[in-house]
Amino acid sequence: MKTSKFINKLIIFGLVAFSMSCSKDDGCEQQTFYLDNDQDGFGQTTKTKLACEKPAGYAPESGDTDDSDPNNYPGCQETTFYFDKDGDNYGNPDAKEVGCVPSEGFVALGGDCDDDDDQKHPGVMVTYYKDMDGDNFGLENETIQISVCDPEPENYTKNDVAFDCDDNNEGVNPDANFRYYEDADGDGYGNPVRSIIELGCKTDLEGYVVNADDCDDADPNINPEAVEIAGDGIDNNCDDISGFVWDGPDMVFSKAANADWTIKENRDRLTDNVSFTRQNTGPMYNYQWWLTEFNTDADHVDSNDSDLHADFWDDEAATKKDFKFSGGTKGVRWALLPDRDNPSNNIGWETYPFYATLGKPEGFYSFHNIVSIITALGDGFEIDGVADDFNILLKGHPGTDDVEFEEIIGVKLGVWLVEEDIYLTLTFTEWASGQQGGGAFSYTRSTPNN
Repeated sequence: MKTSKFINKLIIFGLVAFSMSCSKDDGCEQQTFYLDNDQDGFGQTTKTKLACEKPAGYAPESGDTDDSDPNNYPGCQETTFYFDKDGDNYGNPDAKEVGCVPSEGFVALGGDCDDDDDQKHPGVMVTYYKDMDGDNFGLENETIQISVCDPEPENYTKNDVAFDCDDNNEGVNPDANFRYYEDADGDGYGNPVRSIIELGCKTDLEGYVVNADDCDDADPNINPEAVEIAGDGIDNNCDDISGFVWDGPDMVFSKAANADWTIKENRDRLTDNVSFTRQNTGPMYNYQWWLTEFNTDADHVDSNDSDLHADFWDDEAATKKDFKFSGGTKGVRWALLPDRDNPSNNIGWETYPFYATLGKPEGFYSFHNIVSIITALGDGFEIDGVADDFNILLKGHPGTDDVEFEEIIGVKLGVWLVEEDIYLTLTFTEWASGQQGGGAFSYTRSTPNN
């Protein structure tokens, strides 16, 4: 029976101990915790521990796929980060990591072209100046801006110490010797025959400029910006032309045989001073000149009684009025042009030495001269010169004043209206000779270009 009492005491002790053990964990609800080596708040799914409270080194959330990297955890937005050695907030594109939070020294922006220099990164902009001649001096007002990390653009320079004065010539720049031209009249345009050599691109050389565009450095009113003045015989605007050239659409003028030349439709009015026509016989003439000079038309009955015949042929016996003979078409001079429309194998045409340029008086002669020249060339002669308004000189032959008006048909001529200083082209398409021709003629000519 003593044994029985001992057993009972053991049972009671066990029950008390069990009761005390349960009362210690009363209200505890154990949960699973996950091993979190990188301490990012997320643990390894397969390494767990049950506990009422989070054990050290564990996390209540699982799913970490890289428990060695605190920057890699479930739900984070993975980003590529770049190591930024020079601290300019742009990283080395070749030193990068992927994660949600950058490691120390890493930044979100890459593209650094020099991670040892915080002044060289994509955010630093450089101004480049256009440099077409490749002399490393650009144009101050023609610029682009690009990142210092971008390749240098072609035909540009970043040199801003000095700027080019001629970007089409590599030999003309602030470091090169340059020719400056005297500007004696102060109009901003230099004398092409008076100059000095100085280091390039100077703007403070008193009395000198960088251009050689003046054609008269003694007159400030003559330069490329001047307005051409009609009839003064001067190249006012330095375009190598002393007057005005008509290069507008061609027009056709025609006077029928025996048509009344005194009425408007049978006269070609070019300007206030020039109006071409023919009487029923005789040469072409400037009808307006006679009206202005004598207040009446030129007289023409026949070759023995004609102002027109006297003026054209230098025949004093035929004249009816008192005037100076000029070889026809008063106030108008004529020339052969090099771009002629009647090609010929005749050596005279090929070697003719006086082809003219519209806008230059050289090579313009009287109407008599030009008809004589064309007649002689058509006969195979070479022209050696012009003696006066009525005679031309032939190479190897005596001079001549012969004319055949029909020879001028189809020849492109230059016409100079002297008083207005106007130049145009004219090509005869018909010339009726003799009394039966009735003074018929026609031509095509250029018109003003406005």
